[in-house]
Amino acid sequence: MLTLNTVKIELGDNYLEVKGTLTDQEYRDAFAALNGMHLKSLWFIGDFLNATELSKGEAYAEALAVSSYAKGTLYNAKYLCKQITREKRVTGLSFSHHYQALVEANKDKEADVEAALDALKDAAKNDVEAAKMRQQILEKKAAKEAEVALGYLREAAKKDLTVAKMRKLIREDQAALKPEPKPAKKEPDDQRKALFYDAFNTIKRFLMDPRGAYDRALVIRESELFIRLAKKAVLA
Repeated sequence: MLTLNTVKIELGDNYLEVKGTLTDQEYRDAFAALNGMHLKSLWFIGDFLNATELSKGEAYAEALAVSSYAKGTLYNAKYLCKQITREKRVTGLSFSHHYQALVEANKDKEADVEAALDALKDAAKNDVEAAKMRQQILEKKAAKEAEVALGYLREAAKKDLTVAKMRKLIREDQAALKPEPKPAKKEPDDQRKALFYDAFNTIKRFLMDPRGAYDRALVIRESELFIRLAKKAVLA
């Protein structure tokens, strides 16, 4: 693990100060940490947001509001870091590589992390840029879909099926491949229900109020209340 906030190196908002003489190894470590730091920032932010979301209600909401990144960028960073955790990330590949792999290597609109990791390993092995890797993923998916379609066409020709019967066969096969539905969550007791609806009504007041403008401190307090109530209702 590399760090710059050491006895000899101080890192501030807009400066870096070297205090004292660095050993050769300290110099190498510091430069390695600095090199390409702008490319690593979304990893840091995504992991940070995932680690603090539930414990820092007011501060979390305020941080999102004042961030120099667009909210969509923050949510994407948070989503990617949650799906592809630290131990699964491929060293040497950018945040963009990982994000493109996760977005494109999906199955039935659900994240297919294993497929994304396979694509990332191939990209690292062959030194493929993110845009080219994305195109390769799309081409592989298209080839697989085309092969499946050809299989149904051959089956229809062999059995002399009408288009309607072939479509029915496809729907039946797709239904058979769907995973078993997850068991329904246990219905929360009346007290938890009440907490949840209190939280819902807290947000509803903001959505329904035609004035559309609120005191900043009030919004933060109400957001913190919603998060606290939702945590009690869902996680208690």
